[in-house]
Amino acid sequence: MHKVFIVDDEIVIREGIRDNVKWENTNFTLVGEASDGEIAIPLIQEIKPDILVTDIKMPFMDGLQLSKVIRRSMPWIKIIILSGHDEFEFAREAMRTGISEYMLKPVSSADLLDVLNKVASQIEREKKEREDMEKLRKQVENNVPLFRNEFLNKLVMGMIPPMDVIDTCTHFQIHIIARYFLVAIVEFEAAELEDQSNGYGDYLKSEALVESMLLENHDIIKFKRSHNEMLLIIKGDNPLNLEETAYSAAQAVKHEIERNTGYRLTISIGSVRERIQGIAQSFRD
Repeated sequence: MHKVFIVDDEIVIREGIRDNVKWENTNFTLVGEASDGEIAIPLIQEIKPDILVTDIKMPFMDGLQLSKVIRRSMPWIKIIILSGHDEFEFAREAMRTGISEYMLKPVSSADLLDVLNKVASQIEREKKEREDMEKLRKQVENNVPLFRNEFLNKLVMGMIPPMDVIDTCTHFQIHIIARYFLVAIVEFEAAELEDQSNGYGDYLKSEALVESMLLENHDIIKFKRSHNEMLLIIKGDNPLNLEETAYSAAQAVKHEIERNTGYRLTISIGSVRERIQGIAQSFRD
């Protein structure tokens, strides 16, 4: 049901709309009325109707002034303006204000229902568009890790131009800018154990350990290349420190995983290279 609120200083008009429309046989419900815009605003803020039907000329606050207030504070409300034949300038201003529909008085109940149904269709269409956009947003959010991994894999393969790398890293909130880069490959291999029942659980545990150990190090960009292979892009401004960071991280991760899980690690470390193009060279090394 769509909620309708009426504002008109002529009581005959308000009563006519209220009493002549068979609201119970429609998809609308009349939720309130007021004699001018000033009185209407607090009621509209409280009731939050879907559709506002307002006269264009009223004392204290006319329909145009009311519409501007509503468009600013409650932009989802659709507004139908009622006007006399000799108010063309008002009508033109109304359309500039973002009014949904404009009707000339006198208004029959049948004509009003036609316009209300038209506006209701617009509300439903916009609601569906919002729902579709929300679904799309959630799909994109859910797929961000996949897109990120795909991008980083292409990066280490040297398939992306440097300027595109910077733009895409900004999109994924990856801090890529540095003078030197080094790539390390971490391979997970299940140890030969008598009890292999918890193999997958151990694998998940090993991945989680690597994540937690490297989480606070913003100079290491980590991502998966396959189900048992993780890549690290290590960056920095000093080549000697970069090698030190890589070997220290490798030793710490290998020791922790092999001590706490049923997995062994093989860690391959590439050479230190300059510039973003050097990432692919380090990976090949």
